[in-house]
Amino acid sequence: MMCERRDVKGILLGDRGYPQLPYLYTPLANPVTAPERRYNAAHIVTRCMVERCFGIWKRRFACLSMKLRTKLETSSKIILACAVLHNVARQRREDIPDMVPDLLDRNVPVAAVHQRNQRGAAERVRFIQQHFGQE
Repeated sequence: MMCERRDVKGILLGDRGYPQLPYLYTPLANPVTAPERRYNAAHIVTRCMVERCFGIWKRRFACLSMKLRTKLETSSKIILACAVLHNVARQRREDIPDMVPDLLDRNVPVAAVHQRNQRGAAERVRFIQQHFGQE
């Protein structure tokens, strides 16, 4: 809701399972131009870094590998606490835990949604032109 109201600066990145919205950017299904291909490449690289970080958090904090059965406000606090504790562990150069097989693949993304928001798609075109249009 904060993103809808534009209370939060920046954009979110999502995969193709999410609709393109003014604040949620998804990859292009069929990039044609060089700027579109650069946009998709940057999107993929950035999302991969974020996904790797989430994987590390899930290994370090098992509670993040399953659905939190708490109120949204409490869940937000748990995630924030895990982020802070992860940063402390990194500062202390603690090892990243190994993968825990029985906790893998529990947080499956939302099923693919094919309908795209027209306004969001127009904003993505402007974003690509502004940030990826120069050769």
